[in-house]
Amino acid sequence: MGLASNYIYIDYIPITLSPPNPSKRTSQRNLTSVNNIQRRKLLIRLKKKRMSRFWKPGTEKPQLVEDEEGGVLFFSASPSSSGYGHANLEKQRQRLPVYKYRTAILYLVETRATTIVVGETGSGKTTQIPQYLKEAGWAEGGRMIACTQPRRLAVQTVASRISEEMGVKLGDEVGYTIRFEDVTNNELTRIKFLTDGVLLREMMDDPLLSNVIMVDEAHERSLSTNIFLGLLKKIQRRRPELCLVISSATIEAKSMASFFNNRKKECRDFGNLEQRNLSSWRMKKAAFCSSPPLLLLPGMGTRTSRQRLPLYKYRTAILYLVETRATTIVIGETGSGKTTQIPQVSTWITFIERSWMGRGWTNDSMYTTKAFGCAVSSLFGIQTVASRVSEEMGVKLGDEVGYTIRFEDITNNELTRIKFLTDGVLLREMMDDPLLSKYSVIMVDEAHERSLSTDILLGLLKKVLSCMCLVISSATIEAKSMASFFNNRRQGRDEEENGPSKEPAILSVEGRGFNVENFYVEEPVSDYIRAAVSTVLSIHDEEPMGDILVLLTGQDDIDAAIQMLTEDSHSRKKGLLILPLYSGLPRADQDLVFSPTPRGKRKVVISTNIAETSLTLEGVVYVVDCGFSKQRFYNPVTDIENLVVAPISKASARQRAGRAGRVRPGKCYRLYTEEYFMNEMSPDGVPEMQRSNLVSCVIQLKALGIDNILGFDWPASPSPEALIRALEVLYSLGVINDDAKLTSPAGFQIAEIPLEPMVSKMILASNDYGCSEEIITIAAVLSIQSIWFSVRGAQKELDEAKLRFAASEGDHVTFLNVYKGFIESGKSSNWCHKNHVNYHAMKKVDEIRKQLRRIVQRLGIALKSCEGDMQVVRKAITAGFFANACRLDAFSHNGLYKTIRSSQEVYIHPSSVLFRVNPKWVIFHSIVSTDRQYMRNVISIDPSWLTEVAPQFYQHQKINPRPL
Repeated sequence: MGLASNYIYIDYIPITLSPPNPSKRTSQRNLTSVNNIQRRKLLIRLKKKRMSRFWKPGTEKPQLVEDEEGGVLFFSASPSSSGYGHANLEKQRQRLPVYKYRTAILYLVETRATTIVVGETGSGKTTQIPQYLKEAGWAEGGRMIACTQPRRLAVQTVASRISEEMGVKLGDEVGYTIRFEDVTNNELTRIKFLTDGVLLREMMDDPLLSNVIMVDEAHERSLSTNIFLGLLKKIQRRRPELCLVISSATIEAKSMASFFNNRKKECRDFGNLEQRNLSSWRMKKAAFCSSPPLLLLPGMGTRTSRQRLPLYKYRTAILYLVETRATTIVIGETGSGKTTQIPQVSTWITFIERSWMGRGWTNDSMYTTKAFGCAVSSLFGIQTVASRVSEEMGVKLGDEVGYTIRFEDITNNELTRIKFLTDGVLLREMMDDPLLSKYSVIMVDEAHERSLSTDILLGLLKKVLSCMCLVISSATIEAKSMASFFNNRRQGRDEEENGPSKEPAILSVEGRGFNVENFYVEEPVSDYIRAAVSTVLSIHDEEPMGDILVLLTGQDDIDAAIQMLTEDSHSRKKGLLILPLYSGLPRADQDLVFSPTPRGKRKVVISTNIAETSLTLEGVVYVVDCGFSKQRFYNPVTDIENLVVAPISKASARQRAGRAGRVRPGKCYRLYTEEYFMNEMSPDGVPEMQRSNLVSCVIQLKALGIDNILGFDWPASPSPEALIRALEVLYSLGVINDDAKLTSPAGFQIAEIPLEPMVSKMILASNDYGCSEEIITIAAVLSIQSIWFSVRGAQKELDEAKLRFAASEGDHVTFLNVYKGFIESGKSSNWCHKNHVNYHAMKKVDEIRKQLRRIVQRLGIALKSCEGDMQVVRKAITAGFFANACRLDAFSHNGLYKTIRSSQEVYIHPSSVLFRVNPKWVIFHSIVSTDRQYMRNVISIDPSWLTEVAPQFYQHQKINPRPL
């Protein structure tokens, strides 16, 4: 452990990690500290190294170790052999998580009247616990183990499975009883499965029942289950030797333990076990047992791979720091597991706390459910990570684990405990709930990307840290500067004593441990796409098997690279599986990237920088880094925001190299020189806050009640020119007044619509022009990347398809024609395929449109159609995008336009239906820069509309922008 002034660095979990002083509770949520866990009476905490062996009566007894509090039990045992003849089934049993806990289970059943086993789905509790009990002798001497299930099908299936594992005939040693069907043998059956209803009927004839009763899936709490649990509690008073095991995946263990509380139990003597078998064990009275023990089991899922992650051994440190620090910064190399494991670690300890105290990181002191919120900057990363975490936890995506992105909410208000969301969505949630009261912990992942929303979010979270705990994770962020930003020494004495420390903690987690060799080109390459393709083919020819990840700048680059590879006859014969990866890719195609590589194939994933962070592509051994990425740069002087291809930073280069070597030592081929990397490449990228249009940022802060924008505590201060320009645009849109406050109702309405302010203004204006239905459709289309489906080598067919829908007014009206055709076709995928329209994109447009209709209705905007009058549609668009007006240069013959405000030279993009049509006056939605600055999504306008919709922005005489 290294110390520095103001910060704490933890490079490894010290065994002597001290828990917080119990006399000074650090927080009302001080529930996950090591001390509190140890103080949980009779709570079983099982360590991997101590539970890797199986104990069986007649062998060396388990070594029981108690801590100073006497409340934490550890076990170790000697190995034993199994008598099963089915080796393959035995191996499967040993892989189940419950296998390593069998010693503890047997010990608890011996010593406690009631044992509660909470095991995730797939832990093996249902099939294995009955077998462990039988092996330990609980079914000897004519005794029986009874196991209840809430459903008939489960009874039959589980009984059949266990009989197969034991190598016995179903109905002999293992049987089942359901209504009107009894598959048991009175003389032979020792493990009997039955529904809870059948058990109730058996209690009528034999009220004292079997020796061990296991109530499985108790969380379903059927009527019969509730009745016989009450009866079992009474039976235990008359039969002290009766043992009850209650198992479930999600049961509220605290209330169940409280229900069966205060029981005395006859416990078996763990004396000289080597000299006696189970039937001859002596009995003696045990001490008073205050509560049934709770045993927590992990799920099967990907537990083994999770334990191999470097972050796994830091889980105790993370819990301790989150408990005692308001802000925890976790620096973990690529592949350390920080994104997927930190939320699960917090949830694991939460489950213990919820079971025992009704409190925890997702339960406050008033038993109100709270969530762990994880903000991710990448839209694509959210869906993938949420899916991965739900799979590891063995739960359905949308229940305990969910995600929320713009226009898509896959969560359950009652069940969701881990919620992944974009930083932009979290910002919008703060508009309704500034203190984020439904979250106990917020984790900002991949903070080094420093997106615009991330910087705003960090500034706002700093203000509300007294209400929650913050975890910031990254692979390359400058930890000291981030810790300095959150370090708040000006705090009251009471706050210092009673709340978590404001001094941020920094936890450093190592990566996977495989070395990655970096290779550089000797001379700069002139065509990085062709160089990347050539490198892929060379790797395939010369290097051992292992998947390849190629990082390019965008979809156009990816399509070009794939075309080159597929057209190469040499590569077609060599078994390359070539897959694209970018944000607009359909989900089914995205999933192919994460699926195992077929035998005899080498997977080549060609991706944008979305594969640089958050996502883990198992099997990648080689990385080809082009050295560029697409970034947005805003010039407040020209008022143009360009999406340009720009060099990456050293931090990004290290991230990309880290994608290699996940399964063995890897190699990274950098398509730039070593001299450039060492001497010219920027150490860190420019924060998006300092290179973006701040219009959306300012309106969000205004909506959150932050009027002094210049005085806001930014992690990276924005350009004053950009802030002033944003205020000018918002004023001209009618969003703020002369005092720079939101206008009512227009300003607040625009802030509430989850779109960029210009699009929101366009929707608001449609109410005046009577075309809200059409404008909502256009807004929905503008919210996605593209509605067209491009196929390599089929550009001519795509152009012909566009002509079928092309409108003389421009792209926006063309979008209306496409949507109309989609609806008239019955939302047919065949229609989309025939017309080169992206079916998944159109489905998304339809979903967004429905949500926008609900929003505008709530805002009091009437839903009206203009019935084909496209002039009012274009006027409404002009009302939102008047600042993006351009005029055709009268002296140009190559389609040159100049912006009205700054006389910047721009051209209509070749993908536009107005390409080569060249109307005199147009308005564009965005600018993209390649060899020229191109306008995308263009529509023609009448210049007189500019002074009509924005008289405060344009002068009538010259149609020039009026200085503000």
